[in-house]
Amino acid sequence: MKNFLSFLLLLFMMTSGTVLAQQPLEISIQADKPGAEIQPTMWGVFFEDINFAADGGIYAELVKNRSFEFELPLSGWSQTAKQNGTGRIVPGFYSPSNSGNPHFVSVYIDPAAGSFGLTNEYFLLAGDMGAEPLPILNCGMSCQFNAAEVVPLEELDTYIQDALDLIEFANGDPSTRWGGLRSEMGHPAKFNMKYLGIGNEQWDEQYIERYWVFKKVLKEKHPEIKIVSGSGPSSAGRMFEYGWSELRKLSPDLIDEHYYMPPEWFLENAARYDNYDRKGIKVFAGEYAAHGKEGTEAESRNTWWSALCEAAFMTGQNGIYASSSVDRKNGKLYIKPVNSSEKQVPVRLALGKLPYTKSAVRQTLKSENREDFNSVSGQELIIPSEIPVSITGRRIDTVSEPLSVNVIIIDFKVR
Repeated sequence: MKNFLSFLLLLFMMTSGTVLAQQPLEISIQADKPGAEIQPTMWGVFFEDINFAADGGIYAELVKNRSFEFELPLSGWSQTAKQNGTGRIVPGFYSPSNSGNPHFVSVYIDPAAGSFGLTNEYFLLAGDMGAEPLPILNCGMSCQFNAAEVVPLEELDTYIQDALDLIEFANGDPSTRWGGLRSEMGHPAKFNMKYLGIGNEQWDEQYIERYWVFKKVLKEKHPEIKIVSGSGPSSAGRMFEYGWSELRKLSPDLIDEHYYMPPEWFLENAARYDNYDRKGIKVFAGEYAAHGKEGTEAESRNTWWSALCEAAFMTGQNGIYASSSVDRKNGKLYIKPVNSSEKQVPVRLALGKLPYTKSAVRQTLKSENREDFNSVSGQELIIPSEIPVSITGRRIDTVSEPLSVNVIIIDFKVR
């Protein structure tokens, strides 16, 4: 993500006309009225086995390729040895002891001296992806959905020290205890972690009390770290409103919002953030998914309709959902219409004042069946396609096909 967004991206304002019978939806790209720069941390990956958003799990999110299922089975893993330890690593592809998890490795250690093994690190995964790491730490509270256990306020020191130790591991000098451990693991250079989350889906007074204690210590010792707080497990309601109300008084750097809702909610709430204070506390949408009807297959909630509604939510307009951005370094304009209806919609794009070339393509993801989904077992019903589109003057006439996500890429001359 860092590499992809290292150049300047600007969000363009867009206006849409009214759709009449066979009349094109007119979208005007106002290239002379750029909006805000798109931050490189706008998108990321949440590692938890919900909606099959990524290959990970609640307790395994620190591990890349944790089940050795990649084409190169040791991708993400590093061989490590101390005190001249030696051994060998042998990947296996079938384990009679667990047919549900057939991929494994055997580690053979030579007994002569030292130690030998494998490591797999969250910070390396973030670096491989070009992303900023954001660990979320326990704030002394159990999952409130399952239990009501909390650590007394006077006994939080151990949990706060865990946070301080993690910062030292990620950012400390090799001469420190935890920075030294990082160096021993083969990484003397600092990881330069910038963000840290305190608590996950916690709510009410007990969370606010514990968040305040964490924040006080962390900001005193590490003011450079941006702290992410949480607004609870819901997108609205009493717990959500209370969390925002109290956290505003404590001025966290970001507030984490979560929403697992029906796909239609995402269409209805595409303008959710339009009226948030642009000068206020920033929002981190840490967890969200469009949850449709669950079937017998594990991936059944990850349907094309769910993905389409999430795409519409991200583009955030009414009617045909759309947004546009520009890569000024490489001379490309991206226009992203999302059609959540079951009818083909003709679209006319007025391109504005950039010095366009005649080169443009339309990339499309679509499926006629809302309930289609791709499967890790090999079923691929939804795959991208690409066709050229014609530019007439400063206009493009194209279509947005039913139940489709489209990206129109237009080249322009870099001045």
